[in-house]
Amino acid sequence: MAERIRLGIGIFIISMLQKPAQEHGIGYAAPEDYQSMTELVMKYVAEQTDKTPAQSPCSRMTCGKIKLTRRMAKAMENAKPYRQYLA
Repeated sequence: MAERIRLGIGIFIISMLQKPAQEHGIGYAAPEDYQSMTELVMKYVAEQTDKTPAQSPCSRMTCGKIKLTRRMAKAMENAKPYRQYLA
């Protein structure tokens, strides 16, 4: 169980260090990505009576305000062992 948790967190870290996060900050996703995620949630998770949110979460939260400019190289180095699972 601990190994699965470690791998899951490692894969999550890699996903958080991709180009959008490097350019725009942690938590940023392009509006069309949020639209796609929202559509998937509405299709597979939400109740039929649920209404689609009117705006993306980043328009009302702090998405993209935290940047790892000085620490990005170290974060990428720490994530190396997990890249093999996403190749």
